[in-house]
Amino acid sequence: AEILKNGGKPVLIAFWLSTCMPCMFEFSVYKEKYASWQKETGVTIVGISIDWMKNEEKMRNTAAKEQWPFEVYHDYKKEFQWFVPGGLNGLPQCFLYDGKGHFIWKKRKFRFGDEEEILNQIKQIVSN
Repeated sequence: AEILKNGGKPVLIAFWLSTCMPCMFEFSVYKEKYASWQKETGVTIVGISIDWMKNEEKMRNTAAKEQWPFEVYHDYKKEFQWFVPGGLNGLPQCFLYDGKGHFIWKKRKFRFGDEEEILNQIKQIVSN
């Protein structure tokens, strides 16, 4: 998928639901850190909502209100299964790719401090 290619720079795909509080916390951390992460590593973050179609308006309103500085898409057809290794088993969940489309690492759940682990994984791609 083209979304996974970023000129060799890392791509972090983060799955979320508009009703998932840990997802909202994770995305608030990404919003705070995104500019510095991009400057340091060139990473692109892509948010993918797996909300049901009936919740699309809530999902879009949430994304607009939060003003996340990265692209946000709605995967109401659940097509993610074609490119995330091991499938999606719980939220939030993120998948890291090397910017050439190769899967590198994934993480399930999000707690305060996890952003350091995520950034370290991103830095490993850049240093290789």
